[in-house]
Amino acid sequence: MQLDVVRENWGADNRKWLGSRHGVTNAQTVTIDGSKISGAVKDGTLPSGLPLKRGDNGKFEPVTAAGDKLEGFLLTEQSVKRAGVDVVAPMLDHGRIRARYLPAGIFDISTLTNPNPAFVIVPKEVK
Repeated sequence: MQLDVVRENWGADNRKWLGSRHGVTNAQTVTIDGSKISGAVKDGTLPSGLPLKRGDNGKFEPVTAAGDKLEGFLLTEQSVKRAGVDVVAPMLDHGRIRARYLPAGIFDISTLTNPNPAFVIVPKEVK
């Protein structure tokens, strides 16, 4: 796990994908499987808004297929210092999501065959 003491300067990450404050203050802490995130890491970070599912080992990983069960969204951008190392992070497990503002290059959640009823997804075409 990434529990090293590190000093970093942080800017504000883009959370425009959040459609409301609902659920933000009680996000759950989860462990993201470091061996499953290589395709989602951009410039050394996991972007906030990344859709997550529970993996077979009980850890969380990015949603990658229409049949996956969406559990939540990564609430805050997470630095990834070493490949393959697990990341402990906050996951939004209910609320309103503005799909058109989710990070580019991630799985399109509008194609999920069984969406999570804990989320209200505002479609991409709505402005």
